[in-house]
Amino acid sequence: MREGKGLPNLPKARMIARLSQQALSDEVGITRAAISRIEQGHNDPTLKTVFAIMHALAKRGVAVSVEFLSDYPTGRHPDDYLTKGTHPALREESD
Repeated sequence: MREGKGLPNLPKARMIARLSQQALSDEVGITRAAISRIEQGHNDPTLKTVFAIMHALAKRGVAVSVEFLSDYPTGRHPDDYLTKGTHPALREESD
C-alpha cells in the first residue's frame, strides 16, 4: 500500500462497530468492492464517502476522526482518535 492512500484503519473501526464490508457499503451507498479497495489503499474515498463512513460508524457508537481512519501522521497513536460509545447523538438520556 502506498503512503497516504485509502483509509488503512477502517477495518479496525468497522470491526469495533461490528459491521461487515457489505453492511457498511450498503449504508454508505457504494459497493463492497469499493470498501475493500479503500481499506487496502487502492482507492482514495471522496470527502462525501469519508463522512458517510464516519456517520455509519457513529450510528453504532464508534466515533472516529479523519486522522484515525487515514492514519494521518500526527505522532499520536491511532487509538487516541477512536472512542466507543461516546458519540453525542448516541448517548442515552438520563432520567
